[in-house]
Amino acid sequence: MIILYTKKLQQFLEIPGNGIALPERVNEDELWHGNIFLIQRKKVLQLTHEASRFTIFIHGLTKKDLINFDTIIVKHLRYHLVREHVPLFEMKYIDAMSSAFSFFKKPNRSVTGTMNNMKAIYEHTYLSQPNIDDKSITHEINHMLFKIDKEYIYPVEVFKEYMLEASSVREILE
Repeated sequence: MIILYTKKLQQFLEIPGNGIALPERVNEDELWHGNIFLIQRKKVLQLTHEASRFTIFIHGLTKKDLINFDTIIVKHLRYHLVREHVPLFEMKYIDAMSSAFSFFKKPNRSVTGTMNNMKAIYEHTYLSQPNIDDKSITHEINHMLFKIDKEYIYPVEVFKEYMLEASSVREILE
């Protein structure tokens, strides 16, 4: 998994300097954008898949979670894949991509704009429904319509289609 981080996430992960630029040749299936923000003094990690805008939120991160940061992300991602009924073949492909983590600096304004919209929805939902958990909010947001490149999409549906195509191509190439 390649996480393209924001300045706030860079500070939380304690990545020194300006970071490393993204190499020219990468597997675009692995590209996720990461951000971290505060809600009522709790840190929330937001990861958004670049191509589909499928997003997961992880609420309540602390500095001690950095020790097993990748495990926490994979656990949440698997939960959402199962909840969204992603077929086993695609889940194995996504699992393979999530086995190693890389962090790079590369802003994409269109993804950042969508992430900001999702963040605002998350904040509003969390504050207006105090007993709701991050997994339920994530599910709701991924089933909302978002306008991407002059087209309205449901992130979860685009993610499923994208991963089906990506895993099929990978199988053909192997």
